[in-house]
Amino acid sequence: MTMMLGSIPQQDVFQRITSAKDERTAVRGALLGGVLYFSFCFVPMFLAYAATLIDPAKFGLLLEQDSQLILPTLILEHTPIAAQIIFFGAVLSAVMSCSSATLLAPSVALSENVIKPLLSNLNDAEFLRLMRVVLIGFASVVLIIALWSDATIYSQGMASHEASGGARNGAA
Repeated sequence: MTMMLGSIPQQDVFQRITSAKDERTAVRGALLGGVLYFSFCFVPMFLAYAATLIDPAKFGLLLEQDSQLILPTLILEHTPIAAQIIFFGAVLSAVMSCSSATLLAPSVALSENVIKPLLSNLNDAEFLRLMRVVLIGFASVVLIIALWSDATIYSQGMASHEASGGARNGAA
């Protein structure tokens, strides 16, 4: 519940609303985005359900052991190589896109809203260098946490969300 409702104030929704030309467009964009998000969430659920219809015994066992293996196993064992390349390429693309957005947003926000006012004499080149240094700092901290943690990606995401105030804001 926290991950679902906690995603409401994310940067893509904020950008879609604030960049709209008027209130009507902002409402339509937010609603269309919500409908598309809702539609896309059914694709993996449909595929996982299809897997249980294709081979109930095998995928039932995977469901009990590690449900995250259902979709990759289905793709690897029941699709041609071209579909596998497209699927895993799309997964890699989505992970890289989310990672870059997740690193860029706080780096720019910290640089722009906290550090820049403290160092008011920065020209554009120096400010760009500052943002790059902050980005490398954030990336290093995230890498260290990921390497030293035994938690799953989902658990780390939940902990990060709760630490940022998601659970305190009624989203849990």
